[in-house]
Amino acid sequence: MRLAARDLRAVGLHLHGRPDLTMIASNVFAVADSLQAHGSAAEPVLQPETIDPHAAIAEAVLAASSALAPGKRNWRLPTPSQTCLWADSRALRHILGHVLADAVRATREGDWIDIALQRGPAGLTLQIKDEGEGLLIPGGCAPAPRDSRGISLRLALARQLMQAHGGTLDIDARPGVGSQISLVFPAARVRASTPALATPVQAHG
Repeated sequence: MRLAARDLRAVGLHLHGRPDLTMIASNVFAVADSLQAHGSAAEPVLQPETIDPHAAIAEAVLAASSALAPGKRNWRLPTPSQTCLWADSRALRHILGHVLADAVRATREGDWIDIALQRGPAGLTLQIKDEGEGLLIPGGCAPAPRDSRGISLRLALARQLMQAHGGTLDIDARPGVGSQISLVFPAARVRASTPALATPVQAHG
């Protein structure tokens, strides 16, 4: 994985010199970072802390929007609440970054991407929905099936990080309808608190 990360960084540096490929270069660097982290140990070593998931989502949306510029997606974000996560902040950034990058890739200029949070007995569920063409099978042009087979490298890395937290990543992708990615953090990682909530990102993104 570390050799693959090094090769990907070289590709990213090459793409970074092209103004029209800035977003692709950012995605390549993000995957390289994840491969480097995963290549250092068989299992990710987590350093959990109390995290406001709404602030983490807002940060990830801003990063995805900046990488996409001058392109644009419209975002619907969850209403802030008093729910916190006991999670690794760096891993969570990678998870959200990979998932949003795939949502951006599956959609077109001006499309909507909806992000929702729901707390229940099983824990905290974060859902990302889009109305794009569906996730692409690596190496092909056909939309992925409705289950989680054939997912991209980005989502495979995100799933591994979710599993390290005791959680899950599930996908429902339908050609012509769009896709939904569900991230479920177990109840043991959910906290009730009153953090300083981030200023919500405007829905027009």
